[in-house]
Amino acid sequence: MKSNSLTIEQAKDLCDRSQYLVGEILTQNSESYIVKCVAVAPYDKINMLLFLELYKEMRDISQAISFYKGTKFDVAIILQQVSNGGVEQFKVMNLETYLENAQSRQDLVIKSPASALHVSI
Repeated sequence: MKSNSLTIEQAKDLCDRSQYLVGEILTQNSESYIVKCVAVAPYDKINMLLFLELYKEMRDISQAISFYKGTKFDVAIILQQVSNGGVEQFKVMNLETYLENAQSRQDLVIKSPASALHVSI
């Protein structure tokens, strides 16, 4: 169940404390994803998906969030598919969902590779 939205200050604090997830590899249903970024994002699903699209285009969290003028925030986990025939595929989920999936799925494997992209706003 998704919790309530966060203020910008709460989201920044939680985001800072969750940077350890960057670089982890999540394998689920034979697909592998690397956590590329943990970032403050809009709370609602439509704006979070728009945020992801802007991140994919710009590769800059500050620019990707700049469109959002709302007051409800969340912490987003941006995942990139590890191998998909050269095609970059991304997905986004909120931190709570990511952690729930990590605890509840038996086929979930999390590893930490040597290289990781650390992003903060």
